[in-house]
Amino acid sequence: MNRADNPWQEDETGYVDHLKQERVLFAWCLQTFAGMPAAEAQAAAEAFYEYEPASDPYRGLVFTAEAWHCAMLHIFGAHYWITQPSLAQPSAEYTRLSDSLAAPLPPEPPIRRATEDGSHDSQG
Repeated sequence: MNRADNPWQEDETGYVDHLKQERVLFAWCLQTFAGMPAAEAQAAAEAFYEYEPASDPYRGLVFTAEAWHCAMLHIFGAHYWITQPSLAQPSAEYTRLSDSLAAPLPPEPPIRRATEDGSHDSQG
């Protein structure tokens, strides 16, 4: 992987925001499905999702798997989706939490259309 292929090396704010989100989700899973106390779950999330410097060529690789999947592997081990089929997909509660943590998208700019005289008007 080279620098051009890794967006997390260029976007520090985005990386840190995503890291925080994944930690929250991972810790939530540990609390919800393993009954882990909040402080212990947070410590485990921080250990799993360690901050990686921008110079690390594999920075952000941990994000390739959803926090749900990583937490279920941590709690139930390999093949949890076979031994715990109800956990094969994220729960609705997890999905709501994940959606609530996602940064809102910036508003789209208004559509500019050419008028008959060549000027533009905005349609929003």
